[in-house]
Amino acid sequence: MITWKAFILALIMQESGGNDRAIGDNGASHGPLQIQEACLIDANQWRKANGLSQFKFPDDCYDRNKSEAILIAYLHRYATEERLGRVPTIEDYARIWNGGPNGYKKQATVKYWSKLEKRLRVK
Repeated sequence: MITWKAFILALIMQESGGNDRAIGDNGASHGPLQIQEACLIDANQWRKANGLSQFKFPDDCYDRNKSEAILIAYLHRYATEERLGRVPTIEDYARIWNGGPNGYKKQATVKYWSKLEKRLRVK
């Protein structure tokens, strides 16, 4: 069984090589989870609807704990049983994180998941 902590650490290593100050995608992605502004806006909308504080782009993306909270909000918004028509899997989480709200259906995210899955299997 894959723990949430193992999943987060694998994502961080895949996205930024563990660098909390990473900037990628020609300046569009920030922090250990390589968060883009559109992602943060989506996460903040979910957080606001649930009475939670808002994050600031890009500053909060560099904080590992805040990055994880952004990821969680994003997944709560898009990786739901209601949206997918079934209980989401860890693969769904990864592919949505990589490919956006419908990333779990995109062929382009299969390779991303394959690489992440290998990271999760390495002990």
